[in-house]
Amino acid sequence: MNPHITVMDCRLIELERAFHGYKFFGVPLLSATPQSLTSAGLGDDPGSYYFVSLLATHLNMGLGPAIDLFYHALIAIGFIFGLIGVFAAYRQNSCRIVGFLYLYRIASLALETGDVYIAFSFAALSVIPLSLYFFADLDGEKRVSSLKLLIPFMILSGLIIAIANSIRSHSGTGVLIFVLVLILSRGYFSRLRRSGLVITLFLGVLAVNLFFSHQISVRDAFLSKENPGCSRISSTAPFWHIAYLGLGYLKNEYVDEAAIARVREIAPDAAYLSEEYGNVLKREVLGKLFNEPLEVGRVVFSKMLVVIDYFFIFCNFGLMFILLTKCNRPLEAAFILSLAFNSLFVIISIPRVRYLLGFASIASIYAFVKINQYIMTRKRDDSAELLQESLQPVIIE
Repeated sequence: MNPHITVMDCRLIELERAFHGYKFFGVPLLSATPQSLTSAGLGDDPGSYYFVSLLATHLNMGLGPAIDLFYHALIAIGFIFGLIGVFAAYRQNSCRIVGFLYLYRIASLALETGDVYIAFSFAALSVIPLSLYFFADLDGEKRVSSLKLLIPFMILSGLIIAIANSIRSHSGTGVLIFVLVLILSRGYFSRLRRSGLVITLFLGVLAVNLFFSHQISVRDAFLSKENPGCSRISSTAPFWHIAYLGLGYLKNEYVDEAAIARVREIAPDAAYLSEEYGNVLKREVLGKLFNEPLEVGRVVFSKMLVVIDYFFIFCNFGLMFILLTKCNRPLEAAFILSLAFNSLFVIISIPRVRYLLGFASIASIYAFVKINQYIMTRKRDDSAELLQESLQPVIIE
């Protein structure tokens, strides 16, 4: 039974093979077919293969329902955490309504996009709104929350960011940058407090990374015993594969076959995504960078224009409020750096919405933050004006 949520056909095939590997051999991240045993995912990130196989096996459900449950759970968890963050950060109902509408918009876009790209929205929704409450001083007051709240939040944020990265590479890194900028810019936090929060955040990240490293080592040990001759996928080859395709943005269709065909011309015996395969494409990409810098610059510039266009689309009404509100430098820096990082995915590959889901999520959050900043400023100004009028002396004639 196929899932209702969108999943690429090739990834669906790999998910099915990973499910069979876990179900019949009890080994995670193992791709099993009647003909072979190999690593699951063909160079893809391990998270979805691990969690979907786990759900399908232990809940005794088909692969399709397990995929739907997994991705819908990511969206639901992100939306719930995001809503908690909005309600904690804002006291005015009007601000909460604006936040709710934008969170709903992000969740809807994630659901429509589907596949592993949901991890981008999962990380942004789960962590950024709560970070606004703890670190952004949205109401103009310097908030120093209790460590009893901050430490669990830091650990949870690290876990969420790393889980997102395990599903889609670096889908949580932009969020990590956002949180780090806010923490390090809190000048009224002591150095010890800031250092402790950063360390706690990275402990959460490290825990997930070590967990998946262990699962991969278990899988590799099994393959070394049962199928020692199976080809190994290079950890860097997928990047050079994507980068090579991205350089052809203005000329060629973005299809894997273009990179595969180029490698076959140069090294016919190089296995797909092997170390040799990656080295061939690395030389091709670097060769273009040094030999055709103007052409590469033209490609990058055209992608940047598309990114700017998408920024206007995702920010929409929030754009005019950027000009109408004061600049909160640490907060602006956090948004700018996280947006810049998330734009790299399409500058390296191609500007498609699914690769921009992290960018879209953060831009949408930025939009409602600026709208709510304007609302709160207007309410404070109105309150100050009323107070001033009430304090004026009454002249009795």
